[in-house]
Amino acid sequence: YLYGQKNMLKRTLSLLPKSGSFGRNFSVFHELKNSPMVVETSSQNIVFNLATEEYLFDHFPLEHPLLYLWRNDKTIVIGKHQNAWKECKVQLMEEDGINLARRKSGGGAVYQDLGNTCFSFLNP
Repeated sequence: YLYGQKNMLKRTLSLLPKSGSFGRNFSVFHELKNSPMVVETSSQNIVFNLATEEYLFDHFPLEHPLLYLWRNDKTIVIGKHQNAWKECKVQLMEEDGINLARRKSGGGAVYQDLGNTCFSFLNP
């Protein structure tokens, strides 16, 4: 699933304009010649949002700083070395419709919902 999301994103971001909207999930703001680019997604899917972040970090040709903004629906994100069954009550999460995802970096378990905004700042 993650591979398919990243391929779709790769095709979409290859058409990235200097400003305006593109695709159904993104808005891009880049007003001044040397100003940071701000990419905001309307997607609330943690898998899509983490795949976007990874693609931007690993493959996007940065000419200017980039700020990527997103929000996730009810989600617990765990670090790369954590055991989900030790950190979370997985059965209750499934019953309550809470997503579980693992990020590339380490760190503790974090609950996210539409009440907070996540961001990544990338500098060339």
